[in-house]
Amino acid sequence: MLAWLAASDFERLQSAGHNRKGTGASYGFTELTQLGASIEHSAAASDSTTRETTLYKLGRYLESIELPPAQSQQIACHDLIARSS
Repeated sequence: MLAWLAASDFERLQSAGHNRKGTGASYGFTELTQLGASIEHSAAASDSTTRETTLYKLGRYLESIELPPAQSQQIACHDLIARSS
């Protein structure tokens, strides 16, 4: 996502933010939902300061999540399915 920010690819950032928002809601990660929504809206509004700040917050948040083994496997499978689509 940082590469998209550097390339000013706001369409992909907006889409990625939307996807994070939905994934967070689906799995009960409220903060991921909020950060995804912020990325989606700031990309649509061309608000580079908010986008960059939110991307760094997203990175820190994702690094802080610790999942039980069963949930980790479920999310890994979800990611594999999403990438193959």
